[in-house]
Amino acid sequence: MKGSKLFIPSIHLPDGRDLFRNLPHKPTQFRKVLKSYGERSLLECTDIDSIVLSEMPESEFLSFLLENGIGTEKIISTERSSENISADILDSPAVMKVLEKSAGEYESLSFYIHLEEEREIARRIGFESMHPDLTRMFNKYYFLIRLCEDLDIKLNQSGQVRSGRFTNSALKLLTAWGKLFIRGNGSVGGCQVYTADSEADIQRIAKAIGRNQTITRYFVQRFLDIEDSWNVQYLFDSKGRRFVGGTRQLLADGVSHKGNIGGTGCIMPEGIGSVADKVAERLEGMGMIGYAGIDLITVGGSVFPAEINARGNTSTPALTLYNRLKDESPNKTIFFKVMEVETPGGVDFNSFVERVGRENLFSRRNYSGIVPYHFGASRVMGKIDTAIFAESQADLDRLTNSLTIV
Repeated sequence: MKGSKLFIPSIHLPDGRDLFRNLPHKPTQFRKVLKSYGERSLLECTDIDSIVLSEMPESEFLSFLLENGIGTEKIISTERSSENISADILDSPAVMKVLEKSAGEYESLSFYIHLEEEREIARRIGFESMHPDLTRMFNKYYFLIRLCEDLDIKLNQSGQVRSGRFTNSALKLLTAWGKLFIRGNGSVGGCQVYTADSEADIQRIAKAIGRNQTITRYFVQRFLDIEDSWNVQYLFDSKGRRFVGGTRQLLADGVSHKGNIGGTGCIMPEGIGSVADKVAERLEGMGMIGYAGIDLITVGGSVFPAEINARGNTSTPALTLYNRLKDESPNKTIFFKVMEVETPGGVDFNSFVERVGRENLFSRRNYSGIVPYHFGASRVMGKIDTAIFAESQADLDRLTNSLTIV
């Protein structure tokens, strides 16, 4: 069907156990969580699209989405239990047969992340996929350093430290800069990120990373007092690059990510947009395909690129839905926010509704309300993601406060 898209939100990590050392979950648990995150791509779907998921979403949750013009009933379940959706697809002749048979119906194919399995799926059903090496390159911090040098973009001071010689080198930088921001070069999704402002912190981090085998190099940066932080998203395809939107990131202590806000009144500074577009232009020339999120911060009036992710993120579905709503009603004011909500022991859709009130759920009639997602992940993480839409800042605050009872 013209304009229809096939979504394969195959979220998985190819890296080793070292990524998970500072997480309160076993690696197998976290990988299952990542797999369940594919559910969020339902928010990007329309009724003409198809999506591959590891399991069917709760029927009540899907009905809620469909009643509000979100999501699709064209769901292909792999019904397999490994930790990698794309590997499950390739290992299932029945699923591959469905995809190969219906491939001609789709105008485009959307992956969450492009690795070897996704590249093979795309090849077999006649679509183009980004080379896996580009995915890995964009997510490594040394690439961002070289890119900024090449494009003459200001970058925060940093030094490279081997995990085996971490303590002495990091202490020297601590003396020079006073407080440090530390990340593992192979980290994905901030799994190896630390801050340190004392020798005790350095010793603690050294102990945590001392047995690392896959992450051996760390970037130690001068800690910055961030004034503003933005995530700017682009979509790259055969037609080039398209600006999707920017959301302001909510940070605690200048490090911990507490959500994103966007929509009416959330005006991206000109400096943020110009630097993001400069980076995006280079990514396009390198053959980027799919979503890319560029994180940028402002400090003392200067803009610093902080990270490039060759994928969408938790706010992508909300941003996509916001753009769809604005296309329908360009003059309507729509505020939105994406945030995690604590859910001890996990939560299903019906119990979520009981706690926050059905009247507070999203309604397409007034473009306002709460859209929860990632129910499967909440059982392990103790958190559930929510996208909150409102016609005014006051309504957005009211709906945000309604979530504190969960």
